[in-house]
Formats: sequence, structure tokens, C-alpha cells
Amino acid sequence: MWWQVAGGTHPSARIVVSCIWERERPERTSALLLLLSQKATMWLLWLLVHAIAAVAAVLIRLISPMTHGPLIHEFDPYFNWRAAEYLHRNGHRAFDKWFDHTVWYPLGRHVGSTTYPGMQMVAVAAHRLLCAFAPHAAAPSLHAVCVYLPAVLAALATLLTGLLAYEVTRSAT
Repeated sequence: MWWQVAGGTHPSARIVVSCIWERERPERTSALLLLLSQKATMWLLWLLVHAIAAVAAVLIRLISPMTHGPLIHEFDPYFNWRAAEYLHRNGHRAFDKWFDHTVWYPLGRHVGSTTYPGMQMVAVAAHRLLCAFAPHAAAPSLHAVCVYLPAVLAALATLLTGLLAYEVTRSAT
């Protein structure tokens, strides 16, 4: 379909606008729509699979707190909670110089140089953020943050692993 739009009174001021309708070139338009719908379907399926994987990661990490309550059962999460408590109470400088006499008895352990404090720093930051936005009575304890934070990090790790797989393969499948 051709349209002519008058741009003024002079004949040279006319603008010719081309408009392609679906009935003029149906094979081109339908192929484009099919390609777009296939790509959209593939991306929606990709998002759905990753959302299910993230939810499964959270549920797997929450089996123990849902079964036994918010307890820390293993040694390593217990150490992370103790280290997060020490970091929260004493600050980062004291944490770097902290020599813990209660572990590896009778030798003890210099925590500041023998640990990666990422988990403790994230737990303390999340606790402070939650306490800043929650009323005082509803603010979670640092213990609760240390129990439930690994579930959140499991979902994040699952999603980032999926994005890494896409980056390497350039395929949503």
C-alpha cells in the first residue's frame, strides 16, 4: 500500500511513505513472527527452568530448618555464626587480629589470617540491613540470618551457574 502525504502546497514537498502490510508479503511477516515466537518461547522456558532450579535450591537448603527448627547442626556453619557474631560485636579490625583460643584446642587459631570472611561479612551486612528496615521487635537475630542466608545464596549460585552456562555455550538449551 502506498501513501502520499502532502507536505505543503508545492509539488516537490510531497513525501512518499511506503507501508508494508501483512497481505502484501505474508511469507516474510509470518516467518518473522514464527522466529520471534520461537525465541520468546525458548527464553520463557529457560527462565522457568532456572526459577524452578532456584526454588529447589532454596528448599533443599531449608530442609533442616523446616524439620528441626533454626538450628546450626554442622561445625562449619557454627564457626561462621561465631565468627559473624565476633565481627558484628568488635568490627573488622578486631576480626583481622582475632586469635580464637576455643578452637583447635590447645593450639587455638588465628582467625583473621586463616579464614575467608566473605560469609561473615555478608551475614553481618544482611543483619544490619534487615534491622534498619524492620521494627525493633521484628528484627531477626544474627543467628537466624546465619541459618537462612545459605538458602538465599544457594538460589543466587544456581542462577549464576545457569548464566555462566549460557555465556559459555551461547545456547539457552
